[in-house]
Amino acid sequence: MCGQTSVEGVDVSHYDGTIDWTAVKAGGISFAFVKASEGTSYVDPTFATNWAGMKAAGIVRGAYHFFDAGVDPTQQANHAIATIGTLEADDLPIVLDFEQAGSTLADATTFLAAVTKASGRTAMIYFSPAFLSSYSGLGGYPAWIANWGASCPDLPAPWTTWSFWQYSATGTVSGIPGSNGACDLDYFNGTLSQLTGGSGGGSGGSSGSGGSSGSSGSSGGSGGSSGSGGSSGSSGSSGSSGSGSGASSGSSGGGESSSSSGGSGSSGGHGSSSGSGGSSGSSSSSGAGADSGTDWDTSTDRSGGCSVAHTGAGGLAGPAIAFIALAATRRRRRPA
Repeated sequence: MCGQTSVEGVDVSHYDGTIDWTAVKAGGISFAFVKASEGTSYVDPTFATNWAGMKAAGIVRGAYHFFDAGVDPTQQANHAIATIGTLEADDLPIVLDFEQAGSTLADATTFLAAVTKASGRTAMIYFSPAFLSSYSGLGGYPAWIANWGASCPDLPAPWTTWSFWQYSATGTVSGIPGSNGACDLDYFNGTLSQLTGGSGGGSGGSSGSGGSSGSSGSSGGSGGSSGSGGSSGSSGSSGSSGSGSGASSGSSGGGESSSSSGGSGSSGGHGSSSGSGGSSGSSSSSGAGADSGTDWDTSTDRSGGCSVAHTGAGGLAGPAIAFIALAATRRRRRPA
C-alpha cells in the first residue's frame, strides 16, 4: 500500500448488475464512483439507481463520464453535467474517464475546463500513466490513477501526488453481483475524515484550478474502510507513443472488452463500446476557478513512501471535481 491510511472504494457501471449498496457499505467500502454518461447522448442505465442507493447507504459517491474520442469535448461536458445534475456538498467531483484511443490532451483540457466552470468545482481526471505522451497543463486537476499490482501508483509529470488509485480489477465485494475476482478496487489518498471533508491528497502541483474556498461539508456517515489486499498484474503500462501533442497510445492494459487483456499492464480502463485503452491525465492548466465544495490539497507532495493513503490538509475543491481516473476498471462500455 502507498500512503498512511487505507480508505477503500470501488468503481462500477451497469456491467456490475444490481448492487446492494447497504451490503457494500457493510463490507468496508467507504466511497464509490459510478458511470453516469458517455459521448453526447448515452446514459448508463443503472446510474440513477446507483446514485440514489449510494447516498441512502452512506457511501461517499462520485460519478464519471467516459470520453468518446473524436466527439466534441464541450458537448460531452454538457451531457455529463446534464446527466449528473447539481452535486451535493458531500458528493465527490465529476470525473473525466480518459482512456479511449485517439483522445488528445486538448480534449482533456477542454472537457475539464468546461465541467469545472459549469459545476463550480475543480474537475478530476482518470487515466493510466502512459496513455498520453504528455500531460502538460493538467496538474491542477486531481488525478485518479489506474495502476494495477503496483506497490505505489506510477505518477507522471506534472503531478506530484495522487488523489485516488485504482489498484486492482480483480476484487470481490459483498453486495456487487458477479464481482468475484472482477471488481475494480480503489484507494483514497487520505483519511476518511479528509475524504468527507475534502482535505485529502490532491493533484500535485501545477497551476490550474484556482484556489477554492469551500468548506468541508461532511457526507452522511460513511464508515471506516478496510484496506484490502493486492491486485494482479504488475505496474508498467503500455508505452505512451504518440507525439508531444498528447496523442493517445492506444489501448493500454487490461481494460474492457476491446482492449487486449492486460495481465501485467498497469492501466486498464472502463472502456466504451469502441476500444478501451489506458486513460489520460487530468485537465488543463487554466484555472478551474473558485470551488464551492470541500477542498483538497493540490500542492502538498505525498508521493513518497509506500503504505496506503497519505494524509494531508489543504485545498482542492471538493466533490464536484471532474476527474479522469488513472486506474484500470472493468467494462465501462455501453451495450453493443
